[in-house]
Amino acid sequence: MKKLTIACALVAASYSTASFADTKNFEGLSAAFNLGFVSAAVKNGIGAPYSHDGIGGKQSFVAGIDLSYGAKMSDTSVITVGVEADLTQPEIYTTMQAGTETIFKQKNGFGVFIAPGTVINNDTLLYGKVSYNSMKLDINVDGERVSSTNYTGFGYGVGIKTMISPTVFVKVEVNRVSFGAEIIDDAINKPSGTTGVLGIGRSF
Repeated sequence: MKKLTIACALVAASYSTASFADTKNFEGLSAAFNLGFVSAAVKNGIGAPYSHDGIGGKQSFVAGIDLSYGAKMSDTSVITVGVEADLTQPEIYTTMQAGTETIFKQKNGFGVFIAPGTVINNDTLLYGKVSYNSMKLDINVDGERVSSTNYTGFGYGVGIKTMISPTVFVKVEVNRVSFGAEIIDDAINKPSGTTGVLGIGRSF
């Protein structure tokens, strides 16, 4: 009986250690560089309330960085908080009408996020993500900026992160962000976009 008790204690201790190891790869400070594409559009309408029609969308290359901190919540779960910033200025809508070119360009993208996750194994984390985002939308007509408006909104997404060495990881993430509506020259504009990125990062 004594031997069985000792054996059970050793198994429990081993399980506890393994459980801790499951989450520690995703705890602490980390930074990542991300590349991907955004499929974005702007809904536009005259007057309120806004039941506008979409004015199209565009797929553009994006790059960004993020800095985050992960904290252990349980033996198999981690919650991560962080900030992210865009390094590119994607065009989210372009049109040519009657010889006049109009371009909607997104810039100064920034966000703060919280991402609860569950470890699949020692090296892989599956997580959801909720964010608060801001950006500036420039409208250019024939190369001249006619307006520049700040937008804020909320996003949600999912991702998976895998360690490829003790300190280096890769991740795949998809996010959907919807911004609030703003009135520009009596027209209501409401941007939104879906972004998919592949990132590489380092834990510290």
